[in-house]
Amino acid sequence: MKLYLLRLGWICLLVNFFQLAFAQENKIPDWENEKVFGINKEQAHATFYSFPNSSDAMRQEAEHSVNYFSLNGKWKFYWSKFPEARPKNFYLLDFDDRNWNEIPVPSNWELQGYDIPIYVNHPYEWTKKPNPPFVRHDWNPVGSYRRQFELPKEWENKEIFITFGAVKSAFYLWINGQKVGYSQDSKLPAEFNITKYLKKGKNLLAVEVYRWSDGSYLECQDFWRISGIERDVFLQARPKTFIRDIKAEPFLRNDYSLGILNLKIELQSDKPFLYTDYQAEAQLYKHDILLKKLKLKSSEMGFMDDIQLPFPDLWSAEQPNLYRLILNLMDKNGKTLESTAIDVGFREVKIAGGQLLVNGKAVLLKGVNRHEHDPKTAHVISRESMLEDVRLMKQFNINAVRTSHYPNDPYWYQLCDQYGLYLIDEANIESHGMGYAPECTLGNNPLWKEAHLDRIRRMMERDKNHPSVIIWSMGNEAGFGENFVAAAAMMRQMDPNRPIHYERAGEDSATDIVCPMYPSLEELKEYAARASDRPLIMCEYAHSMGNSTGNLKEYWDLIESEKHLQGGFIWDWVDQGLERFSEKGEKYYAFGGDFGGDTIPSDNNFCINGLVFPDREIHPALWEVKKVYQNIDFKLNNTFVHIQNNYFFTNLNAFQFQWQLLEDGEEIGSGDFSEIDLNPGQSVDIALPMQRDLFAQDVDYVFTITAKTKTDWGLIPKNHEIAWEQFELKSMRGFRFTNLDKFEKLIHFENDKILKINGNDFEFVFSKEQGKLIGWRNKSKNILSKLKGVEFNFWRGMTDNDFGNRFQLRAAVWKNAGENPELLQFDFRKINEKEIRIYTKHSLANGIAVWNTIYIIAANGELNIDNSFVPLQDSLPELPKLGLTFAIDSSYQQLNWYGRGPIESYWDRKSGAKIGVFSSSVEKQLVNYIRPQENSNHTDTRWFALRDNQGFGLLIAGNSLLNFSAQNYALEDFDQPDKSKNKHSVDIQKRPFVSLDIDIQQTGLGGDDSWGARPHHEYTLWAKPYRYQIRIIPFSPDQKNLKRVWKEKPLLKSVQAY
Repeated sequence: MKLYLLRLGWICLLVNFFQLAFAQENKIPDWENEKVFGINKEQAHATFYSFPNSSDAMRQEAEHSVNYFSLNGKWKFYWSKFPEARPKNFYLLDFDDRNWNEIPVPSNWELQGYDIPIYVNHPYEWTKKPNPPFVRHDWNPVGSYRRQFELPKEWENKEIFITFGAVKSAFYLWINGQKVGYSQDSKLPAEFNITKYLKKGKNLLAVEVYRWSDGSYLECQDFWRISGIERDVFLQARPKTFIRDIKAEPFLRNDYSLGILNLKIELQSDKPFLYTDYQAEAQLYKHDILLKKLKLKSSEMGFMDDIQLPFPDLWSAEQPNLYRLILNLMDKNGKTLESTAIDVGFREVKIAGGQLLVNGKAVLLKGVNRHEHDPKTAHVISRESMLEDVRLMKQFNINAVRTSHYPNDPYWYQLCDQYGLYLIDEANIESHGMGYAPECTLGNNPLWKEAHLDRIRRMMERDKNHPSVIIWSMGNEAGFGENFVAAAAMMRQMDPNRPIHYERAGEDSATDIVCPMYPSLEELKEYAARASDRPLIMCEYAHSMGNSTGNLKEYWDLIESEKHLQGGFIWDWVDQGLERFSEKGEKYYAFGGDFGGDTIPSDNNFCINGLVFPDREIHPALWEVKKVYQNIDFKLNNTFVHIQNNYFFTNLNAFQFQWQLLEDGEEIGSGDFSEIDLNPGQSVDIALPMQRDLFAQDVDYVFTITAKTKTDWGLIPKNHEIAWEQFELKSMRGFRFTNLDKFEKLIHFENDKILKINGNDFEFVFSKEQGKLIGWRNKSKNILSKLKGVEFNFWRGMTDNDFGNRFQLRAAVWKNAGENPELLQFDFRKINEKEIRIYTKHSLANGIAVWNTIYIIAANGELNIDNSFVPLQDSLPELPKLGLTFAIDSSYQQLNWYGRGPIESYWDRKSGAKIGVFSSSVEKQLVNYIRPQENSNHTDTRWFALRDNQGFGLLIAGNSLLNFSAQNYALEDFDQPDKSKNKHSVDIQKRPFVSLDIDIQQTGLGGDDSWGARPHHEYTLWAKPYRYQIRIIPFSPDQKNLKRVWKEKPLLKSVQAY
């Protein structure tokens, strides 16, 4: 390995040397020159828009301003596979584009039928041998765009600017056949002054976009590698002298009782000017009420002044108080030339005492990473989609977002300011495909220094006024070196009031926050145990790929107990699947490897890591996140509930607290608590509204307390449940025993192959050759499907985490252990005329374990199954699950259960599922993960029932809490031996039976990462002896009270009870 690294280092040094020599001796294209990332572009500035007057500016509706002209829509388009094939003179006025197709702008051309979407995680998609700054010439598609437009007459004598919100990866611009400029950085705006290129009447806009450029070496992010004009394109008209930039920097003094807004306004003109020739006025509003108005002082550097506001309403993610700042530019006679508006928030961010403080409070960042993704339009994100993301995040207790891994659309920041989300704003820098070695990474290559600095500088200039941006990030997985050291120095000079974040810096002084990826609990404990002047905030953790996000609670139990641990950002928010349709018209989501065949690089479904599906349907894991991230803590203390306010800026009097008491799953009491007036960080004990000593014996009691919003809270509606907890006050420990005297006696029939047992309108059929139940009829209705019977099961459809930690290989001995086990014993015993027992013993997987079963059939038609599992070898691998699989007749489609629900739950991911009685259907049980895998399990089940449309059914309970799932699909539908062979939701088809799994337990899902981490030890189903019993009770349509069925038909006395 050392020799390999040494050779790699020499190769990298030689590549750098020859790059420099080549660049000096040859004229290389702009799109292969790391020194060229913008030609004739305007300097970066804050996001704001031009309005003719302050009343229009106050509304902040840029698209309705007379100074705004959208160029979104249909453009003429031509696609070329490589640069030499492009139409070189397409920008000329007399070029004939009548045979060109049209393409929507914005869009990614790969989703419009041109070229191939590629998904890879960290390699470069166009080559296996990166050689920066050069890209391929034989396959580097070029998109040529043309659009005509005519300026409004009111725009005469104005300065006209064109802005491209985002273009990937590099582009040239022409107006009326004249070359205007060039730009790189596909996630920040490129703005050009096009005044001198325009003419009256129709104007021609031509854009030439390159799929790959030298800039692509800095855009090696874990997302779809696609191209095109991805964000809005628009024109703005400005006066000849106009506001070029605004810096509105808040400060808080006197123990946060005085707000100071430091303003700096910079102008730009088409000719030399003096600031004293102009006037600038600032107006500060709150809810349309004018609070402050002042003329700004002029200097040679611009207009600068302070607005002081006593006792300002502070901005935080919990209480996103905003003020609207109106700025009017006037000539010396007081005539308004231009107005604009931005929202500002008074808040302070700093690191002190080894903690991140917002307004003096050591906040916890309960965050997610968010890629910009839409299932239909990929990287073109609508405002509606952005608003929906914010709405879901707020309602599910998420308070922070990392803009992984690039600056987002400007509207995203406006929403986060308005509704309250903390942001880590991340520069569009990732050179992951180069590796991290100092001699290879571009982060340590002096030729690439300015390219790094430019991207970071322009991000900071654009987003500097947003209160939601509390941390700057230098990028993601781009190695570390002198370029990042220089960037950190530049950033601290530009903005000394926000901390810097960069994971690859480790604990170097270049980062103000230690921000590892996917640390284990032990690593977090180690950091917390030593003295530190910096907080640790995980930039990525809880990898939520497929059915995942286990043991999240354990992470937060630790975080909330340690001063220097301040949260993290789950990877990630949304599954990056692209909407596609099968030949039958069925919708599914495509991922890597679904386009272009085997010659196209792919990391398969590694882009499917979301807490929500691509269409924003909620994953079950998001309910776990909501529960773990909630900001109110409840603990039971004998006859009191201890309530702790873990908000930082919110009093609990904003919520209505309610309680409910369940007896065996049925509500027997509920009510409201009186108002709880509790400041952040405070706690109170409240008496339970019932006497526990009056509870009945052998009854299950569950007490629930909830907190709901009293009024609308931003995007959180009134009566929204924001926090809850449940306490099992008294659990059932036993059953009464039934008397069988009133039932008819059992009769049996047997031959060499089968054993039949008949009672009053029911029949059981056992195979004596297989030693298993193969038939069951009750009330002339088949319970078991004729296609399959009852089987032992130790397997599950491998999850993405299972594949990542090689569970499918490690536990392979269990996969088929339940199929065709060797029958060692089959004994039939008639205990009396009302009870028959069948004893079976099976050898599993060539003798690695045995399974002993006692089937107990009672004269009332009840079936009891006593199971024991005994491993016979040491060092056997852990089991995916352990239990029985029943093939139930397909007519049993209605489902009820008393346990955790209504969502699926697992051993290490069940905090977000409440205990209660739930009603659903087998049809609705499927959780349609984009890559089919284990799903729909329910934990802590007291009983569950299946019934048909007529009301005939089965109730199943056990001597311990059960796991169960009921689906119209079979195990093999969710399992695949090789994950690299893509399988999608449309590949699974309904079966003609209900597959019912009844398990003693299932190994947890895990989620620390998806490439090696196993479920935690305490959530692992180790190979050791287990015993569990189940009772299956047939019931009729007249028995509608399932609790009564459960209670009145208990286990037989001869079977060990609770």
